[in-house]
This record gives sequence, C-alpha cells and structure tokens, in this order.
Amino acid sequence: MLLSSRREDTLGPPPTQREPLSGGSGGDRAIASPPESALEPFGPIAREWFARRFGTPTPVQREGWPRIARGAHTLLIAPTGSGKTLAAFLSCIDRLTRRPPETAGVRVLYVSPLKALVYDIERNLRAPLAEMRRSVWPSGLDGDPPLPRVAVRTGDTPQRERRQQAHDPAEILVTTPESLFLILGSRQRETLATVETIIVDEIHALAPTKRGAHLAISLERVAAAARGEPQRIGLSATARPLGEVARFLGGDREVRIVDASTRPLLDLEISVPVPDMTNVVTPEPDVSAKLDLPHGDRHRGRSRRDRLPDSRAEGSRGPDRRSSSEGLQDQRESRRSETGMFASTTVHSTWPPFLPEQGNGLRDLDVSGNLRE
Repeated sequence: MLLSSRREDTLGPPPTQREPLSGGSGGDRAIASPPESALEPFGPIAREWFARRFGTPTPVQREGWPRIARGAHTLLIAPTGSGKTLAAFLSCIDRLTRRPPETAGVRVLYVSPLKALVYDIERNLRAPLAEMRRSVWPSGLDGDPPLPRVAVRTGDTPQRERRQQAHDPAEILVTTPESLFLILGSRQRETLATVETIIVDEIHALAPTKRGAHLAISLERVAAAARGEPQRIGLSATARPLGEVARFLGGDREVRIVDASTRPLLDLEISVPVPDMTNVVTPEPDVSAKLDLPHGDRHRGRSRRDRLPDSRAEGSRGPDRRSSSEGLQDQRESRRSETGMFASTTVHSTWPPFLPEQGNGLRDLDVSGNLRE
C-alpha cells in the first residue's frame, strides 16, 4: 500500500543502476517503508528505546533509515522539527552499541556551521543515551551498556579538554568546520583514523560559501586519513538545488537524496484600514480646537516667574525691592500659607551637635531653625 510519496534523486551512476522506483510519471516517487520495516535495521537497544519514546517514525526517518543502514551516502531534506537529526544520530548510536570499538578513536564526526550546538547535542545525543541507560538495561539485558561518549570541540573548548580528547577521544565528536581544520593540523588528527560516519548539519548554509569550500577539503582529508571510506550524511531543511548540494556533500561519490520536505501551509489574511488603498483621504487637522491638557501639565508653556504666586512675584520686583533674605523669608511664608502643612510641625535634629549648657541630645527646633526653649 502506498503510504506516502517523496522524491528521491541520485548522483553518480546512470539511471539503470538506481534503486527501483515506482509510482508517478517517470519513476520520480518512491514507495515509503512501513513503520515496522523502518526499525528493522536497528538492534534491540535502539529499537526498544525508540518504540518507548516516540512510537512511530516520521517520514524522513522512515525513508532515510533503510538507506543509511545500507551504508549509502545520504542527504536528508525535511522541515525543522521532523526528526532528521535524530534519524542520523540514532543510526550511529545503534552501530556503536552493537559493535563496540576495538580501538580508541572517533567513530562519528558531526560538523555544524553553528557554535550553538548544545541544544542538538542534549536532545539528539545525550538525552537518548541517558534514557537508554535507564530504561533499556533494567528490562533484562545483561552486561554493562556499551554506550558511546560525546565530546565537543569548538573555539571555546578549554585546553585541558582538548588534550584529553587527543589522548582519550570520545566515540562521537561534535565540532565546527574551523575546529575540524585545526584538528587536522594537530596530533589529534590521529583520532580521526577510525571515523565511520560524517554528519554535516545545516549543509545549505555551507554549500554556497567559502566556509563550505574549506569544509569540502577537510572532508576529503578525513576520508584520506580514515582506514575505510566514511559514510556521509547531510541534513538540511531548505537545501536547493538538491543536486548541487548532494554533489557538495559527496564529491564524486553517489549520494541518495531523501526529500521529505512539504509545502508550507499558509493561512494569509490581508487587512487594510481604509476601503480603497488607491484613494486614501487624509482628514485635515482642526487647528481651532482647544487643547485639553492634563492636570499635571496645566503650567506647561509658562515661565517660572509666571507660575509663582502673586505675593512672591510682587515681593521680588518693583522700585521698593527688599533684600534677598527678606525675599526668601516671604517665599517660606508663602509656601506655609498655601499648604498649611507646617503650622504645628516639630523637627527633631541632632544639630547643633553640642550645646554646653544642655549637653548632647535631640533638640526641638521650629520650622525656622530656632531652638525652642
């Protein structure tokens, strides 16, 4: 039964060597694998964990796992959140749990152009490994869990961790294109001789750039230093054109493209404030309208002298001007008469700090600063 259809293209061999395709015109659509057969390539550890955690694989997982299990270089195209990163990592974890490494070295090399890799590592690597350790082994499997270790190498990695990765490398190494270049130029490149799988995430951001050209050379250097040909897996959500991106991933190697992308479902609504956007009428402002200012802004626009009470203004100008001290005294009297707050107020103060006839202590002062008897 035809469950779903996705496009699959190949690069390298002629069409007669391609995998059998059926459905559609020209044979450009593949029959999707049922959910049960998609999990058949996995061992009991990965299969039981995935069944407990997710149940049913997504289209990109259902169609990508059989091709990855056959060892084909694969380019997975699927929307964000569809599980394409887990599709690549779970296949690698399954291989590492079923075939523990005989010698120390990196088995899986994950390259991403972004330094913010913590989220993907936590969701797609460390969380699955921890859940496998907790949920699978207590169910009856004997022996210690041969779960792989994860290491991160970026520009922020401390020197102590870099030396540890060179002497005791983890099975899964997460890095960036620039850090991979530095690894290939140091003694740590010897740990890449055991690489079996190379995962390139966000490949659409690398293919058309100078960083991508630099990474392509680094991938060839890793392949030349490895004991066997590493499998390459590319991940992207918006890679176009697919043929060119696949050629960037594999070079002169055949690359299987699993296109599980879908058209975005848009619900677009356009709202305009006027009936006719071609004939917008702007109302003329009513300049004769009187401004109704708030209560706090009733004095805005007036000078400070105009805002003073009449008693203060009259006391500070005219031919019979009094001294400045008398003017300040009038201002104090004006404030007291306006507010009525200081009529019977007593202020406690420690000034002056010492009076010979009364000793130290609090003094009762009136509002004018005179000591009360």
